[in-house]
Amino acid sequence: MQRAEDWPWSSLACRRAGGEAAGRRLHPWPVAASADWYQAVNEPQSEAELAALRRSVSRGRPYGSEVWVQEVVERLGLQATIRPRGRPRKRPPAVPDGDNN
Repeated sequence: MQRAEDWPWSSLACRRAGGEAAGRRLHPWPVAASADWYQAVNEPQSEAELAALRRSVSRGRPYGSEVWVQEVVERLGLQATIRPRGRPRKRPPAVPDGDNN
């Protein structure tokens, strides 16, 4: 199969077919699909997009533009999903000013 809509069990094939079956099987989208949505679905992701998707899935991090991610993180209290994993690194002890007597 060359295109996503060729896969008969995909939601894309169902949406494209439309009709009563699509109405029963698929929930309406919260926003209108862009005019080039079918084309965009069939485009391969760039390495950067793929890395961002993997990070999003592994961390439960919202996926989108940085501005949008920050808004969603603040609104839903998801700060842990954007922090680095693990304990913060220890800071070296402060060096006092002046001479060392």
